[in-house]
Amino acid sequence: LRLALGILEGLEYAHQKGVVHRDLKPGNILVGKDGRPKLVDFGLATMVRMNSIETLSGRILGTPRYMSPEQCEGHDTTAKSDLYAMGIVIYEMLAGQMPYDGPGPMNFMDQHLHATPRPLCAVKPDLPNELETILNRALAKKPDDRFGTAAELAESLMGIYSGLTAVRFMSRPPRDTGSKVPVPGAP
Repeated sequence: LRLALGILEGLEYAHQKGVVHRDLKPGNILVGKDGRPKLVDFGLATMVRMNSIETLSGRILGTPRYMSPEQCEGHDTTAKSDLYAMGIVIYEMLAGQMPYDGPGPMNFMDQHLHATPRPLCAVKPDLPNELETILNRALAKKPDDRFGTAAELAESLMGIYSGLTAVRFMSRPPRDTGSKVPVPGAP
């Protein structure tokens, strides 16, 4: 959860700048010597205002294991597409496996579009039940049913993280958009 919160902080920053990553996956997350995660490989990223132009080409871009349903269908991607991928990443970090079975790219894409994720509590029954609720929202098929921002997803994880570790959070001063980005901090 600590890593997920750090990743979400970076994702929130990118989204505030109008950048959608479009290929969020473990291979594009590096952990520095200080233990802080860093988002890398913005090669498929697009500025939000350019997104509709990019997807008109009919290309499907991304890594099938982590693609949002709208990406699988070749539709416009938004920050909420990244949040879906982040839901997959968090699930994989917590469960040690994907919420969907393979075996190949088309199978994963079909499951993103139509299947229900494997219940987290069935894979890791020792995890708090609230995590499954949070991940189900992050993995909603319709973008409007997902979290609104990376900061909102992070905030929902903070209470669970605090309960497990006794770490308390405070709000960071507002960034460009004026929204509060929660970070680990003092009591």
